[in-house]
Amino acid sequence: MNRRAKGYIAEETAVAFLKKKGYRIIARNVKSAGVEVDVIAEEGGDLVFVEVKSSDTAFAAPAERVTPRQMHRYVTAAKGYVQSRNLFGVNVRFDVAEVTACGVNVIVNAFDAAR
Repeated sequence: MNRRAKGYIAEETAVAFLKKKGYRIIARNVKSAGVEVDVIAEEGGDLVFVEVKSSDTAFAAPAERVTPRQMHRYVTAAKGYVQSRNLFGVNVRFDVAEVTACGVNVIVNAFDAAR
């Protein structure tokens, strides 16, 4: 299976899990400020930008592969998304959904906008 197919399956798995956990999916694979965001959702009154990471190796947790550059790009995307939709004042959060052979783990507030 190629990388794109694995990514698609991981994202589908993550979205199903997020829905079960009460997230309301707003959009997927959205380009904002030149950055593609895997999932944008609403949960507990927060606007949540979710990076989906998958791994089929036990060497490192998928979330450990979210680089400072990716974090910065997600923050930039969130700012652009909020501004383009006049969502000022909404609480924005950045979660990482790890998809492994063992299941899905969501790291809430995996990083913040200060990055």
